Amino acid sequence: MSFLARHRYVLVVALVMASIGVSGLVVRLTREPPLGPPLMISPALSSPPPALSDAPPIGAAAPPSVLPKTPVASKSASKSPSAKPSKSPSKTPSAKPATPKPASSIYARYSVQRTRQGVRGGAMVTNTGEGAGSWTMTLTFESGVSITQASGATLSSSGSVAVFHGSSLGADKTAMFSFGGDARNGASVRPVSCSINGRSCSGGGRR
Repeated sequence: MSFLARHRYVLVVALVMASIGVSGLVVRLTREPPLGPPLMISPALSSPPPALSDAPPIGAAAPPSVLPKTPVASKSASKSPSAKPSKSPSKTPSAKPATPKPASSIYARYSVQRTRQGVRGGAMVTNTGEGAGSWTMTLTFESGVSITQASGATLSSSGSVAVFHGSSLGADKTAMFSFGGDARNGASVRPVSCSINGRSCSGGGRR
């Protein structure tokens, strides 16, 4: 075969192949169903993809969160005992020296009243001292009253003044005596004054 004939043969084959391809395309187009309406894209799908976060991929272990650690006091640390203020020893009040009682401290109290016979009375003498002591008690009346007798004490009187003497009286002891006398009409039987061992005594009387 000459070169020219070969060239023609190749050209014919190419034309045949081209025609076969066009007819096949037409047949396929005629057989395929028409395309449906255009696909509507949802706005949500059309939004740009979210930015990638730093979250780890699914299935990967999450990295431990880095938080500032608060120092925790170790329980095993020994607690230092709080220093308690030492109690100062209680101060013992200094004993005050007892005031010594006098050797004898004698007091008296009397009572006097008028009777049909005249006057009658009595007295109580008390020693609050440490030692024994004798005593002398003096009652002074108005004019018109005289003490003539006594029981439990020695009497020495002169006019309206009556003096009673007692024996030694021990510490914290008490002695009692009574007396009587005459009283003129209108005279008060209440003593004007009373003393025992130079100390005033208390008491009272009725007219």
